[in-house]
Amino acid sequence: MSPLKSSARIRNLAIELGLGAYTDPLRAILVHCEKQVRAVLQEFPHCVTPSQLLDALANKLGTRFEVVKTDAELRQLRKRYLDRGEKGFVRLEEELGSPDIYGITIKLKQREFWEPDYVSVIDCRGDKAYKENYTKWHEVGHLLILTDNSRTTFRRTHCGTTDVQEPEEALVEVIAGKFAFWSEMIRAHVTEAASFELIEEIRQKVAPEASRQSALIGIVKAWPEPLLLVRAELGLRKSEERAVRQGTFGFDEAPQPLLRAVHVSASDSAKDRSFTIHQNMRVPEGSVIYRVFEARSGSETAAEDLSSWESSDGTKLLPTKVAVSARFSWEGVDALIAPRRA
Repeated sequence: MSPLKSSARIRNLAIELGLGAYTDPLRAILVHCEKQVRAVLQEFPHCVTPSQLLDALANKLGTRFEVVKTDAELRQLRKRYLDRGEKGFVRLEEELGSPDIYGITIKLKQREFWEPDYVSVIDCRGDKAYKENYTKWHEVGHLLILTDNSRTTFRRTHCGTTDVQEPEEALVEVIAGKFAFWSEMIRAHVTEAASFELIEEIRQKVAPEASRQSALIGIVKAWPEPLLLVRAELGLRKSEERAVRQGTFGFDEAPQPLLRAVHVSASDSAKDRSFTIHQNMRVPEGSVIYRVFEARSGSETAAEDLSSWESSDGTKLLPTKVAVSARFSWEGVDALIAPRRA
């Protein structure tokens, strides 16, 4: 179960949004967001891609994106708003100076009647440029769950690299991921079995501004059929990681990392059918994923069975015939895994 479902902050947020004390506040909030998105699509029926939807949502939710790509642009932006009495921009350079802060949404106090209520500053300096689309969706996600109580004091930032997130930041990440690659806008482009080539083709059609990695994860999650994206890298078992951090092992006793499924992303259809590979499971040596990793290059496909996957306690996955496509990338392997078609 997602920790967000049991988070007190998420439960309180659902109540603040007028959704009641649901047993699953996460689902209630996502439904609340989806209603807003569908209302915008009814008003703007021309929106057929996530990028068009993003612009329409930003307009409807009352924000304007200000994208800064250089230090000079950031200073100019800050000065422009300070000159008109917007004190919320005083610490803008300092806040965006953090490597973990990618965007800030600020409520305007001195706006003209025709201006939107908010300005969302998107930091695209240096390496942050690769997350421009993600950052825009993240800021819109905050506005989708903005409560009446916070409208006068709203000021949100989000962190893109920290391991431990506040519940609301984690929630916004879920919201952004859901609608940046909304399944209803992806489904029409699924014309054949999943492949890296088809996913890239879909990205270019519906969200060319998105990074390849974020699109890969987002489109897999939106896939209408059961599909897993496994990122395999060398790693330790969780118990071994804890022991290493605590210094329990001596130098000669230190465990050796093995190829593991360090990240697993699943489509909703896969989740509904309990089609999964558990995170951090060891990759079987007979798998094409292992072979591609050993080769340190290239790509390969193979027909396999999930029963070859075994956890450290000896538990095996249920027998399931699957098609696996694996490719080497950045010292690891990305693999698409789907039930084999008859």
